[in-house]
Parts: sequence; C-alpha cells; structure tokens
Amino acid sequence: MTHVVIQLLSVAVLLGLRCLTVRVWLDNLLLFVVVLDLITVPFSFVVLRQRLREIERGEMDEARKY
Repeated sequence: MTHVVIQLLSVAVLLGLRCLTVRVWLDNLLLFVVVLDLITVPFSFVVLRQRLREIERGEMDEARKY
C-alpha cells in the first residue's frame, strides 16, 4: 500500500514540475512518465489481493493439520 502512496506522490511532484517547464519536449516527457507511473497502480492492487489470498489459504492449510 505504501508503494501506491509513493507513486501517487511522485505523480503529484511530476505534474507540479510539468507546470513549471517551458520546453514542450520536457513537458511531454514528464507527462509520459506520469502515465507510466499511474499504469502500475492497478497492478499493485491485483498483486496485493493475490498475496492476501495466498496468506489466507496458507493459514487454512495450517489449521487443517490440527
């Protein structure tokens, strides 16, 4: 979860820097980096959900042993 928060903070910083740029190519580059950064957010939630399911299954398997 902290990974997502850090990504969102970096997006905010990059968008702030984008407002300060004068060069068009740098503006476009910052926008491209922001989009790449935001693309990974949904995948982070998918991985987190899968990991929680793995943990839950492991606990159930351990409980069956007793």
